[in-house]
Amino acid sequence: MIRSQFLLEAIALSVVGGLLGIGVGWLGAVVLPKLINQPVTLSAWASAGLSSSPSASESSPVSIPRDVQHVSRLLTR
Repeated sequence: MIRSQFLLEAIALSVVGGLLGIGVGWLGAVVLPKLINQPVTLSAWASAGLSSSPSASESSPVSIPRDVQHVSRLLTR
């Protein structure tokens, strides 16, 4: 009894959290272009979290700090 109640609650919380996450992402994609006066494109692959960019685990550990340093130099100009 307790186990099935726990399982049902875990499933319900996962579904509600997923739906809220999708809603917040969609709302951000609608509101953001209005705030920055520039179009924003959100592909289905990006919204599903399936992008073609390499993940951090595939990156060289040396290139990541260099990239961060490069971005920080650009931001401080």
